[in-house]
Amino acid sequence: MSESRENLRKVAAGVACLAEREAVIAVEPETISKNGVCPKNQRSRGNFSRTIGFVLWVVGITLLSSCSSPEKDGIKAAKEWCNCLDDVYGSYIKKFGSYSFKTRIEARDKLNEDVNKCIEMAEEYRNKLKSKYLTNKENEEKFQYAYDAHKKNKDEGFRAYQDRINTLIQTIIPPKPDLERLKRDMIGREVHGITPGVGQTWWMPIRAVEKVELINITDNGDEYLLNINLYMPPVSGFSGGRPFAGNVTARYRLAHYDDWTIYSIDFPNR
Repeated sequence: MSESRENLRKVAAGVACLAEREAVIAVEPETISKNGVCPKNQRSRGNFSRTIGFVLWVVGITLLSSCSSPEKDGIKAAKEWCNCLDDVYGSYIKKFGSYSFKTRIEARDKLNEDVNKCIEMAEEYRNKLKSKYLTNKENEEKFQYAYDAHKKNKDEGFRAYQDRINTLIQTIIPPKPDLERLKRDMIGREVHGITPGVGQTWWMPIRAVEKVELINITDNGDEYLLNINLYMPPVSGFSGGRPFAGNVTARYRLAHYDDWTIYSIDFPNR
């Protein structure tokens, strides 16, 4: 845009010089400077040249204004948004190995931080361009339509990025839960069992844990089972108000979760 302004300025100055030559004094073509400015000793003080210069200036401003439109600005804002996300996703994939993430949550937090910064800058730029059309509902709608349409065309590319990133994140195997974490994870959950000979399922809320003793571990890849002896203080309305002690299995699952998630605590025969 600045280059267009400069070109128009040069054209206006050049034509003004030619007008001076025709109306006042003879100026050889080669004496017009390359940057479009007349030498001082060859400038006319006549009103004619100033009028020509003013007319060309108005024409130039009109031409420059015509370069902007709601549709063009909407596409320009969308391109800023798309290019920014292209850079963020591309850089994240390229540098993924160097980040040395320990957990999937850590990896997603880093990605979200970068994406949010990008979107914030792109939204600021979009709002700046859109502000020119807020007083004209029709132009505002044209801007928004062009903006949304251009972004939609990029959705497939971004889905490919996101699929690739999710695949990379799935390669991170978080540390297995230990007994201290197990104690924390069990609070607020329930232990389930089946009454022998009856087949009736029962449950008991876990409101506090006094102690756990690890018996054995079964690692099935995406499933991690801890067989433990669980000791709990009395729970009102359960177990006759007596302390609870029993052998249970706490089951964790990784699958597509971002971390090991406990999904059941039950007696082994359930």
